Amino acid sequence: MKSIKAQEIIEAVKKICIEANYLLGPEELKALNDSIAKEESETGVEILKQIMMNAEIAKQEDIPICQDTGTAVFFVEIGNDVKIEGGSLNHAINEGV
Repeated sequence: MKSIKAQEIIEAVKKICIEANYLLGPEELKALNDSIAKEESETGVEILKQIMMNAEIAKQEDIPICQDTGTAVFFVEIGNDVKIEGGSLNHAINEGV
């Protein structure tokens, strides 16, 4: 039987949540750039440019992106023979978030 410490899960979840709030991935940046090129409204273009600028500031200054990030959803695959030491999987994920 394999054991995973709950604290390891907490730290991993914490790390990915921070990254998700501080950095836009290349796919998201490309989608924003593509949207700017296609947008017909001047107001829409300005808003998209502000989102891009906000993402750059967040990356440079290591602060969260100003956006509605919604609810964290995790899809977890775990084997039948895995034991979480020091807490439950659900608690560890919630604590990491």
